[in-house]
Amino acid sequence: MRGIHSHSSYEELVNSLGESFVFGLAEMIYRKAESFYQLRGLKDTVHFDEEIFSRCMVDILFDLKRLKEFHELEEISFERILAYSAGWIIRRQPFQRIRGVVYSDKKQQYLNEKFAFVLLMESIDLADGKNKIRKEDAKHVQELADHIFYHLCYRDVEPENLELMIYAVNFGKYMKEEFI
Repeated sequence: MRGIHSHSSYEELVNSLGESFVFGLAEMIYRKAESFYQLRGLKDTVHFDEEIFSRCMVDILFDLKRLKEFHELEEISFERILAYSAGWIIRRQPFQRIRGVVYSDKKQQYLNEKFAFVLLMESIDLADGKNKIRKEDAKHVQELADHIFYHLCYRDVEPENLELMIYAVNFGKYMKEEFI
């Protein structure tokens, strides 16, 4: 992950969160963004702005630092990390459409929201394909995924709300019909 080391607050983040956490998280999110960019063949139509991404990572890390200090947390949950990452990705918009390129394909729209969606689905255990969905549940799972994506595009994307959504969806997977 380029750029984050040169940020003026890098030392403060390292002192609070630890170098392995700061570097590891930045590298993990960067690799996921790079993979997202390459798998979708965006090279000719979308610019991944590393400076914006670097600023985004600093914002994510500072939010996590504040949460850790305020709540006196030993560790920060994976769900919280991905919720804050998704929220800042949507705010900062590191995937930038290239001016002058005609976008006739809907795949080129809402790329930052799509990347945030990928991060959130990973925290809900739906992105890796390891979770098997029963045929009779596939329609409902798709409706939920569509609703989450719609929310990312047009509704409030505060990280606290995204984190709650992750926990609610994960909890819902364990609900038995007699409780509903």
